[in-house]
Amino acid sequence: MLRKIIFILLIGIATQFVFSSKGVSYGESLSSLEGRIKEVEAQNQELEIDIASFSSCHKISEKSLEAVYGLSMQSSNNFSVALKR
Repeated sequence: MLRKIIFILLIGIATQFVFSSKGVSYGESLSSLEGRIKEVEAQNQELEIDIASFSSCHKISEKSLEAVYGLSMQSSNNFSVALKR
């Protein structure tokens, strides 16, 4: 009878040990995943800033080209009108 009790206790302790070690390993992997998620979110934010910066620079260059070509078109039209007078 005493042997059965000791055997059941040892089985219980072994089972607890196995499940607790799995819990620790899952906890570590969860922690590392959370850290990786934070890294990826930071990289995404940096990329969003870079894209916004590139987009605004592109719009500025387009508007400056429109302004330059718009002025040159006006000046060439004024020049041709002046020649026709």
